[in-house]
Amino acid sequence: MYNIIVVDEVHERHINGDFLLGVLKCLLEQRKDLKLILMSATINIELFTSYFKDAPVIQVPGRLYPIDMHYLSHCVEGSSEDSRFDPSPYLKVMQLIDKKYPSSERGDLLVFMSGMAEISAVVESAKEYSMKSKSWIVLPLHSSLSIEDQDKVDGYFSITLVYLTTAKNTFYNDNSKGEVTFITYK
Repeated sequence: MYNIIVVDEVHERHINGDFLLGVLKCLLEQRKDLKLILMSATINIELFTSYFKDAPVIQVPGRLYPIDMHYLSHCVEGSSEDSRFDPSPYLKVMQLIDKKYPSSERGDLLVFMSGMAEISAVVESAKEYSMKSKSWIVLPLHSSLSIEDQDKVDGYFSITLVYLTTAKNTFYNDNSKGEVTFITYK
């Protein structure tokens, strides 16, 4: 029997996560010996402490890394009725990195996407580009992947990778290895 349950990234609100928190709240009322640890880099503290009856809060300050910001101008082509996702700005980032940085100076590229359909579109286009350029390994990273597929992200070293993820703080706040050099947000 477990005495402690840890739930990470609780700020990511979706039906499964909210359902789990509801079940855990009921479980906490039945099992007084159970401890629940909720973790998030961007949690709404008031919301969660009020939901869990003024639960104690421990705040741990994060580390910051120097960041150079570069912006790309992007012309949206097509009509506003065209709802298909355009992965070309993300390919442009990959191309600019290839053009500007020699392979010995590059790290990984982390791309934050807001959903599975967008991740799939960018993965497909990025894999096509990587086959031509032979300078990228494209790995999607999201909670729907098997543990084995998620572990692939940690299995590569000194190779330029593109991570495509929906978790907006995963690598940005825990870049202890210093491997993620380029980060792009939708």
